[in-house]
Amino acid sequence: MIIHADLDTATVTLVDPADFRGFHVAVAGGSTDDERLATVLAPHGHLDGEHAWITADALVALAGEAADDDWRAGFAGMVTYARDKGFLDDAGTAIRAHLEEA
Repeated sequence: MIIHADLDTATVTLVDPADFRGFHVAVAGGSTDDERLATVLAPHGHLDGEHAWITADALVALAGEAADDDWRAGFAGMVTYARDKGFLDDAGTAIRAHLEEA
């Protein structure tokens, strides 16, 4: 599951929503330290150094019609894995993703 953040068009899309193992933010149209990134990601989460915290609600919304029962079961497994590895925030509402340039 890849969060594709396009800084030129100020859009965020979810790529390969059924891949629960490769979670990261791919930044297009700029670099991972581009100040526009915080604004583009703001509706979906926030930046924290070299990582982004993306809310679970945002991921479900971005998945759209792909978020059927099977997807939700896989996503629940991803959230559990994130919690076990310390990649879930204290509130349990956002998952840490590393940033990569697309």
